[in-house]
Amino acid sequence: MKKNREAAALRLGWSIKEVLNCLKQPHVKLYAIEFRERFIKTMAQMEVAALKKTGITRSSIESRLMDLALMDPEQTKGSIDGQVKALQALGNIIGLTKDDPLERKSDEELMDLVMSAREKATGKTSPVQ
Repeated sequence: MKKNREAAALRLGWSIKEVLNCLKQPHVKLYAIEFRERFIKTMAQMEVAALKKTGITRSSIESRLMDLALMDPEQTKGSIDGQVKALQALGNIIGLTKDDPLERKSDEELMDLVMSAREKATGKTSPVQ
């Protein structure tokens, strides 16, 4: 950052103090913010274009993960770790992995849920244990 300011001062024939005062002005700050946003957007577009040239897209990644997930165990030397990880990654991409609402429930709360569901299904109340 310091080098850029010094280089700007040299190019403009200004002192560093003049450059710093110029950078503090609101319209210059606004321009710098807009320039940075355009620059980041352009760089992102270039990165996406480079990835597309190599054939890396969201759909190709999903397709490859599905291929890995569906491999026969003989092809993976009997280990299914790769398939499990591929399925987990696919689940994350698709949005299937959500928090389990029953994960933090105690055994008593789980039993209450089961009993109330049973009562709704059968229409009968069960004796309290």
